Amino acid sequence: MANFFKQTFNELIEAQQPQGLAYRLSMDGKKADQIAYLTFPFGILSLVAYERGLAIAQSTIHTFTKKALAHSGDKFAACDERIEDCPAAWPNATKLAALAAWMSL
Repeated sequence: MANFFKQTFNELIEAQQPQGLAYRLSMDGKKADQIAYLTFPFGILSLVAYERGLAIAQSTIHTFTKKALAHSGDKFAACDERIEDCPAAWPNATKLAALAAWMSL
């Protein structure tokens, strides 16, 4: 499994050539073993970033505060206002991923 994640992340990074990486860590697991499974791929991503000399930023749902976003409304409205060329209707999970990338800029 680790090799699969490492290869996949390396292929994506090679194809996109990013200057840095950002991700949103989901804490939706209900049990400790689920949390471990949810976080494992991001450990591999952090290793790949380290090996390639790329900066990496992690966000959770609690990262997107009104103060951090400089927005008095909710985080999903802030995303719609800050992310250009976004789809008319896009899932909240996708909005949170976009905010993670935006906040790492």
